[in-house]
Amino acid sequence: MQNNFDYSDVTSKALEYLKENLLYKYVTLRHYRGRWLLLKEYMDSHKIDLLSSDVCKDFLQTFYKGRKHSDLSINEKLIEKSVSVLSEFMQTGTIQRKKKLHTWMVQLVS
Repeated sequence: MQNNFDYSDVTSKALEYLKENLLYKYVTLRHYRGRWLLLKEYMDSHKIDLLSSDVCKDFLQTFYKGRKHSDLSINEKLIEKSVSVLSEFMQTGTIQRKKKLHTWMVQLVS
């Protein structure tokens, strides 16, 4: 796939992929779209016209504000996941469904 994308085009295609290939429900798609809007706001505030995996990486570095992943709130971790999913789609044209860890498993490894 190409390296730079129009934000609206790539997010629309990623949502379509999540809906058609992974059978995500409307409410889940709405959550992805909402979380991706933070990335769009970052692009607009930095006058970035095209989206790339590097832009996603820069956004996440700014978003972390020097914190570790374990210090992020649940919502912040969902934002991180959403941006990572979009980056994966831009790089590969696909999205792999990740297995969810049960809460007790997460606590064991934390």
